[in-house]
Amino acid sequence: MKLLTIDIISNNCEILGLVTACHVESTSMLGDAAGTVKNWVGGEIVTYSNLLERAVEIAKNKIIQNAKAMGATTVVGVRFFSADIVPGGAEVVIYGTAIKELSN
Repeated sequence: MKLLTIDIISNNCEILGLVTACHVESTSMLGDAAGTVKNWVGGEIVTYSNLLERAVEIAKNKIIQNAKAMGATTVVGVRFFSADIVPGGAEVVIYGTAIKELSN
């Protein structure tokens, strides 16, 4: 399965429609406390960086599963959105257009 940020597709494919996935990941209270302390002194907050990386990876896997369920071989126009919906957590939404590449 290919996830592409480009919107250009060939004439040799069928557009299946919008495909989405989301994931909300939280850190532990201990990790959140460590992040708060790091915020006071500055620098990368590794706890939150790792949190967001995990959330992105899981959301990517979910969109691939959702696209495959639609019969897609590729998702084009992939976009990510991230929000902070809970303290110490991250929401990642990923969306794009599912397409099926047709044989010649």
